[in-house]
Amino acid sequence: MADYQRVISISELAMLYEALTRETKTPDSNLLFDTHPLHPRVRGVSESLFKKQEYFNSVFEATKVLNDFLRELTTLQTSETTLVSQSLGDPNTKPTNPRIKLNPLDPTSHDYGSQQNE
Repeated sequence: MADYQRVISISELAMLYEALTRETKTPDSNLLFDTHPLHPRVRGVSESLFKKQEYFNSVFEATKVLNDFLRELTTLQTSETTLVSQSLGDPNTKPTNPRIKLNPLDPTSHDYGSQQNE
């Protein structure tokens, strides 16, 4: 298939700009939820609450799923802050030694601070 390029007209650009401006002033939260790449378990427990605009409860249920997931991966039986700190590491603890590493956590790396924050 050949590459296809099309130059849009000034009027098309103006309509696109207007639509984008309108959408970003009042974004459709359901559309954002539907298009955001959420884990199926999180989506399953939070979608109906989110779409009823029960945002606090939606996030609360999602955090319970995260806690359960971390417990499954680590076999830790702690909860909340302790569970997350022991599972993913505490950037205030030197050296950070998490059970689950999302990146190398290399103290000699130029982006070590970013690695800890992740």
